[in-house]
Amino acid sequence: MAAPGDITVTTGGVSVVTDDLLHVATQLDKVESAVLEALAATRTAQLEVSPARLRFVDAPATAFAAEAGLAELLVTLPGLAVEAAELAQGVRIAAEQYDFAEVSAHDAAWTLTALAAWLVSRPAAGANAVVDRMGLPVPVPPELRGLLERAGLAVPPAMAPGTDFAELVAEPRFLAGVRALADDAAARVDLLHALLPLFGVPAAALALSRGMRAPLAPPLPHGGTALPATVAPLPSAPNRAVATGTVTPVLAPVTVRPSGGATATTAPTGVADRLARIPPGAGAQVRVETYRAEDGSEVVEVFVAGTDSKAPVVGGDNPWDWESNAVAAVGDESSDSYRATVAALEEAGVDSGTPVNVTGYSQGARIAALLAASGDYNVNAVLEAGGPSGDVHLPADVAHVALQHDDDFVPALGGYPDDPNVVVVGREALTAPPGDVWDAHAIERYRETGELADASQDDALVRAIGAMDVLPAGAGGTRQDYLARRG
Repeated sequence: MAAPGDITVTTGGVSVVTDDLLHVATQLDKVESAVLEALAATRTAQLEVSPARLRFVDAPATAFAAEAGLAELLVTLPGLAVEAAELAQGVRIAAEQYDFAEVSAHDAAWTLTALAAWLVSRPAAGANAVVDRMGLPVPVPPELRGLLERAGLAVPPAMAPGTDFAELVAEPRFLAGVRALADDAAARVDLLHALLPLFGVPAAALALSRGMRAPLAPPLPHGGTALPATVAPLPSAPNRAVATGTVTPVLAPVTVRPSGGATATTAPTGVADRLARIPPGAGAQVRVETYRAEDGSEVVEVFVAGTDSKAPVVGGDNPWDWESNAVAAVGDESSDSYRATVAALEEAGVDSGTPVNVTGYSQGARIAALLAASGDYNVNAVLEAGGPSGDVHLPADVAHVALQHDDDFVPALGGYPDDPNVVVVGREALTAPPGDVWDAHAIERYRETGELADASQDDALVRAIGAMDVLPAGAGGTRQDYLARRG
């Protein structure tokens, strides 16, 4: 169990722009100059209306009051000039420290070279070798070579043999570079194709994301029936097919049905309680809890599962697979898992006016963010755990808490947070070298982080959690799980 001091809480997206900061510094320089000019004018005026002169001309009392005001200005204006100068200097220092473009480019270059060096260092066999489903070593992905070339980098010399890939991808500096690359939508797709095969995800699972942007157009898996002329069935899924060329994806049919009957429940409170209610992703992927507020209105809590690790990587009947991950990763709402979530909400009677809180883990966290960003629902709050959702911009009136482990590569794939209202709760989840690349992403570790978030006294986090807890503690309601399937 982690100690409470292990978490960090930050607010807002990466919105600091160096030019804007320098502009503010220039304006503060102008303020300093104006104050100094006012100070000089005040000194001149005071010489003209000294108390002795005023008495000599038998000036009225108001003139003496004005002179006293000038004397007070002579005391306060020098301090204002100093404060403006100090603020201008501080803003310039901030501009130097927060030159994100330069820093991000440096992080990205470090990550690319480190990854390429690891790839060319792999032994032909052994614990550190990466192999595909045919048992053959994975070559340096062409997408990685392309990213290196666009960055003006060459494939570097190999790392020392035995460098552990799981440790490399849990390195915060490596993940900072992943975030920097993922901030660009086009580079994100190339990054997915360069990285995910190294995690054992075959290229077939990623082909659909290629069809989302031109000019890349390798084979594209499809569902449904209206397919282009040149198609062939996927051997692992006869109801799906591969199309060649840049085409519009054809959506597979998705069905949703209740999993078990409705049961009584009580309203969730805080972060950890909500994370504990996320369904496992196999027997059910979406949970909808319905409550009545004190004014009699309906309030709904929605919980969305992460990727089912036991589902076929691609072509299976569970929409919560890597095929949906690939589509969602490029910001598209046509992923089968997103459409299944929408169908579950419709089945539960949730409409555009129903107040909704949405909690999601991993793939489900991105679905939660996309639901709020769509504008189709009256979303009050979004709670994410391990979501690659940094590029999703939520409405300003949506409370948003995102749990993102510093050593978890999944949130890094979403880039830097783009939502200025998000409260990001981070920590290094691993206290020892990872056993595999998924250790820091485990839902159990995020539940631990949720407990630490609940215990935090950070003002922004306390306010965001309070915005979620709109129901009185112990309020009764009903819970219904939903199971989605393709076809």
